[in-house]
This record gives sequence, C-alpha cells and structure tokens, in this order.
Amino acid sequence: GDAHVHVIPLVTGAEDFSYFGQKVPSVFFHVGITPLNESAVTAPSNHSPQFHIDESGIPLAARALAEVAVDYLTSARP
Repeated sequence: GDAHVHVIPLVTGAEDFSYFGQKVPSVFFHVGITPLNESAVTAPSNHSPQFHIDESGIPLAARALAEVAVDYLTSARP
C-alpha cells in the first residue's frame, strides 16, 4: 500500500536502456528491496560489495513485473 511507497531522489546512472526504448515500447521502474531498517537513499547500490536485499520483496516484484506484462499484452495498441 501507500505506506510502502517511497519517492527517492533521481539517479543519473549510466544506463543504455533509453536507446532500447527508442526502438520498441519500453518501461523502466524499480521495485525496492531495501531492508526495512535501511534508507533506500543511503543503502549500498547493487554494484557495491556491501549490497544486500530483503528477499521478502521478491514475490511482490515478480507480481508487479507480471502485471505490467499482462497489461501491455492485453491492451489495445496501435
């Protein structure tokens, strides 16, 4: 629910995804897996050797990604 949605500052990482998105319909979103006792802003990134996740978020992430795919595949597209 809303209590578990957190807006974090924009990150200007090096990502080539935008080039892919110029060719095919695309979406890029994050599903947070930061442990509850850590700040998503200061937690180690996925490229850090200190990176760790709260694995209880994986089922929600899988459902969210599946829902996006189903919505796209069942929507009317031009």
